[in-house]
Amino acid sequence: MPRKKQQSEITDNLTQNLELTVVSAQESERSGKGSVEELQLSLLPSGESKELSEIISTERNYDRWANFIFPHTKSPDLKEIRKKEWRLELPNGKEGTASILITPAKDGRCYTARTYDVYLALVWFWRELGMPNEPFKLNLSQIARKLEMPTSGKNLKAILNELEVLYFTNVSWVLSFQDITQRFMTTKNQRVLETFNYATLEERGGLSGQSGVTVQFNENIRNNIRNNITTPVNFTARKAIRSSVAKILYGRIDSILASHTRLERRIENLVGELNLTAHRYQHKSQRKVLGEMLIRNLNGLELSNKNILTVELSETVDSQDFKLIFKSIPFEDRKKGSKGVAKLADQSVKIINTDPILIENIVADMTALTGSNKANLGLYYSIAKHYSENLIHRAIGEFKELMSLNPKISNKSAYFTTVVHVIAHKMGEEWIKPCGSDCRYRPENQFLPE
Repeated sequence: MPRKKQQSEITDNLTQNLELTVVSAQESERSGKGSVEELQLSLLPSGESKELSEIISTERNYDRWANFIFPHTKSPDLKEIRKKEWRLELPNGKEGTASILITPAKDGRCYTARTYDVYLALVWFWRELGMPNEPFKLNLSQIARKLEMPTSGKNLKAILNELEVLYFTNVSWVLSFQDITQRFMTTKNQRVLETFNYATLEERGGLSGQSGVTVQFNENIRNNIRNNITTPVNFTARKAIRSSVAKILYGRIDSILASHTRLERRIENLVGELNLTAHRYQHKSQRKVLGEMLIRNLNGLELSNKNILTVELSETVDSQDFKLIFKSIPFEDRKKGSKGVAKLADQSVKIINTDPILIENIVADMTALTGSNKANLGLYYSIAKHYSENLIHRAIGEFKELMSLNPKISNKSAYFTTVVHVIAHKMGEEWIKPCGSDCRYRPENQFLPE
């Protein structure tokens, strides 16, 4: 049987098996055989057993210094020229001063974590096109969809702004840029994009068929990626993080946990390392709130090495601060009951969201995705009250990926509920209704024989 037809039949069968009948939050869900993760694997070409997480191999220098080059959007000095210096020993035995200098565009716009996400999307498209040496063309809507953003005029304009920033911002590397021949290379006034061309509809003389942007990466970036001077980035995980501060921290933790299994950081130290406004976190209670926000955004995410990140909050020994404990847990260890990952709750899941505006916004996101079926509103409100924004938006992201691979899914609301159920267990949470230790959607049960 041809692979396409065979894959289509497998997908249709698994989709039918996974569909649930969801009437309200008080009614039980009825699930068939298979799990969402099994469905994900079945949608890939035969012979491949990878997950849907997108791991992008991006240029090493920009990723290594991403926390400095692409800071969070609340950084106080975004519009200023920023410089990072450090001493190092050169190959000839002499000491030198390495530096990275960021010069914003003339209007003060500069790189942020949002810019880095757009950059990663461009790297993905460039790789998909075969890494051409000449400029390549994209539509803004393509980039928006890759970033899982609605293709509204506001979002397209925001993406265009980030592309302009990638073109107009200069980065000067002194004894700090690495390529295939040198570890301490100097290259000044480097721009991520050395070609950027976009014309408005009016500038195109009303010719809508010529829309899009034409871009080309800097030659050093192109060469390094081709020569595997790269670092893996879990793009799926980055897109699931809502806070730009948490996104910056994730990049740093991901890099450190690539060679370690555990890391502890006092939150007081994180305030300085993340370039946050110190006086806003001078009190211990304020730092605890920051730590809880970081946990909501990061706990349960997948790292670039496919391990699972767990984050715990603990009071320091001197009782003057709190610390975050980051652990890299191999996925298979979840089946062994690793603390903080697969531990079953002793009681029903608690309500964590009480802000009515936040709840309404979360419900609106879910209904926009699956359709405004009144029969499911009770369940959606229950999900919005009991689970974090991070968990729900991770589920939305995975559901979109599955829909793009199998747009024929009929009962979207039931299917989405299953995805939320899977993600909840994956992040160490219980389901709204008790489902037992043998629930097929728990990670430790997904690979057991029927």
